[in-house]
Amino acid sequence: SWLFLTFLQLLLLLFHFNVYLIYYYFGLCLILYLTEHYFVHGLQIEDNKVNSVFSDWPTCGIPAIPPSITTRIVNGEPAEPNSWPWQVSMQVWPDSRPTYAHICGGTLIHTTWVLTAAHCFINYADELHRWRMCLGKHNLTFTESTEKCFNVTGIYRHEGFKYPTVPTVEFDIALVRLDGEVTPTREISYACLPSEEEVLPGGKKCYATGWGDETGDSLNAKPSETLNQVALPVVPYDTCKRMDYWWFQVKPSMICCGYTLPDELQFGGPLVCQDAPGSAWEVHGITSFGPIGCIMDKKPSVFTRTSAYLPWIKNVMRRDIYIEQSMTADEPYCAFSLNLNIERCQIFPSLHPAVSSLQHLAVAGRRT
Repeated sequence: SWLFLTFLQLLLLLFHFNVYLIYYYFGLCLILYLTEHYFVHGLQIEDNKVNSVFSDWPTCGIPAIPPSITTRIVNGEPAEPNSWPWQVSMQVWPDSRPTYAHICGGTLIHTTWVLTAAHCFINYADELHRWRMCLGKHNLTFTESTEKCFNVTGIYRHEGFKYPTVPTVEFDIALVRLDGEVTPTREISYACLPSEEEVLPGGKKCYATGWGDETGDSLNAKPSETLNQVALPVVPYDTCKRMDYWWFQVKPSMICCGYTLPDELQFGGPLVCQDAPGSAWEVHGITSFGPIGCIMDKKPSVFTRTSAYLPWIKNVMRRDIYIEQSMTADEPYCAFSLNLNIERCQIFPSLHPAVSSLQHLAVAGRRT
């Protein structure tokens, strides 16, 4: 009888083992199914959303109100109101002032993205609540019916930007994420991006816009009340890198533009060009540095060349979408900025007066 009982026990053990084995394989199959369905499918959804951002790029570069560009503008003139509809007034609220102050220009390139210069954010880069991006602006002295202002949910400076730790403003590019989607109007629309690594030929005429300094005083710079525009010819890189021009300070990722006389441009603002008359306007440059408030021969204005940074622009936008998609509906949206290694502004000898204005405004408003 003990043999029979032993046999029954072995059968029961085998039965329980098979049941556990079935549960194990069932659980493993369930895990694999859920992994494929939720993780892989989720990544496909995110990839589709990322790809749609670049494939469904909004209509760009065609102003509803055409700019007045029939004359040869050398020293600049007031722009036709809202004829450069991608122009952004970047405004900050420092401790030293009771309200927002215009500090930099920017370019609207997508429904939630503004392109600008990295050292617009030498101060207050990690205090997003201080910033707002105003579109549809022409006159800075009062609120206009055409304007629309957005708060900021992200500031992304290029990780290679090290000024003033190193005496160069290379990688002077940043992206700002708006807290809502822009609805285009007659006064607000997007600038196009150029082709990757596109290099403009020498002599090509482009237009820079912004609320540049009116005083010529780098220590007490004051932005223009209304938006200005100036036509500038491209200076070839081989010329601009000569010792009697900008020498080592200019890099292949920059564009030099200008005449013999310096032009007071708005820091961070756009340099836009057309491939042909009547074609779309593309933002080829971001105002970076130039002569300060005095006539300097062979010192054209220098712009960050947008076409050199298209992969970086797309990577930032892609990363931002992934971060947004990875958060659940119950989690708060965390606003943040990147590359916050720069704490104070030291004036680069050849920067525009707008940079000096930024320094004095920010230093005065720095918390103690």
